[in-house]
Amino acid sequence: MKLYVAPIVSAILFASCASTGSIPQKEAAPAASPATAVSTAPASPGANSATVAEPAKKQSRVITIKVPVEKKSLVKFADGSLDEYTLSDYDGANVLLLTQTRYSASGALLERTDFSYTDGKVTTKTVKDGDGKVTSQRLYTYNPQGLLIKEFAQDGAGKPISTFEYAYDAKGDRTSWIVKDSKGVEVAQTVYTYKDGRLQGAELRDGTGKKTGSGLYEYTADGKIRAQKYYNALDSLIRIESTYWDGDRVQREERTTAGGQVQQRIDYTYGSSGELTQKVIEDFVGKSKKIIQYEYVFRDEQKTVEE
Repeated sequence: MKLYVAPIVSAILFASCASTGSIPQKEAAPAASPATAVSTAPASPGANSATVAEPAKKQSRVITIKVPVEKKSLVKFADGSLDEYTLSDYDGANVLLLTQTRYSASGALLERTDFSYTDGKVTTKTVKDGDGKVTSQRLYTYNPQGLLIKEFAQDGAGKPISTFEYAYDAKGDRTSWIVKDSKGVEVAQTVYTYKDGRLQGAELRDGTGKKTGSGLYEYTADGKIRAQKYYNALDSLIRIESTYWDGDRVQREERTTAGGQVQQRIDYTYGSSGELTQKVIEDFVGKSKKIIQYEYVFRDEQKTVEE
């Protein structure tokens, strides 16, 4: 899964279309031949005898990288005082997130979220309040390729709330997202289109198939998301979400009106290993500011690189 920081949260039906399956690492290739090898095959009768240089073969090697694993996040007010914090617990390898527990500044338990897995894929997400009572649950289903195809949302008593269904093309790119109510009736759908392997647009429709809005995506020359533009049913621009990069790291995201007025801004700060250490969210509409800070441990992970 690509590790770019997610852009400012958009309306729910314009969600990210990235596939969720993990990609197994390639096995290390045998030692490559020298940069230039000379053919020793005999020439055809009557042909000029000549040596032919074969293309250089790439060498591969396995390296160890440090992967940041978030263990704690702290939410603070604009003045730096603590509002709440969340602790995250993982399996023994620090790969699968098992539990997230949210506390108030005084240490009172606010909420606990438990995750369960099958073959490395999360299948159940259960949320409990401070008293341990289940308040909601999500159930996830995948296709044989490991892509999420169905998501069930239900309340604490197990009563259905809504269902989300996802479809993909042969490349694994998400092509549609269907939302159904508690009775299984379709209420909304988002259809995604691609160009040159990149998400190009998203069209939002109601339960009858009528267009209610759309989104267009723009990229930098090296393929990073630069802007997401959202339109109403009449194709009038209603907002723009811009992403600003420093190399491979997102430095800032801004949400503006069609007229250019900034509504929200998020600034990101990183540690020496590239891990996100702080996110500052400014809401210019609600006139509020929130600071989120992150703490990590690091796990070793093997990666094959070609040279």
